Amino acid sequence: MAQPTFTESDLLLPQKQLDDLYRGRANRGLAQPLTDLIAEATGVVRRYTAKYELEASQWMGLVRAIAIYKIMNFPGGSV
Repeated sequence: MAQPTFTESDLLLPQKQLDDLYRGRANRGLAQPLTDLIAEATGVVRRYTAKYELEASQWMGLVRAIAIYKIMNFPGGSV
């Protein structure tokens, strides 16, 4: 199955929270944007589910859960 494209809007987080996360990361000197963390989460899900056929909604849900975990628990603590 070709995996769908996962974007920041697929995180289903309010724009204010996304803005706060960007600002918090910048204040801590972390230049890695949220899109890099989403790419990491996508890679994790791709590796673990490569042998399985998942519906797009299932795949997106897994990526969303891992991406939000990574975003909220980045080095330096949560925002």
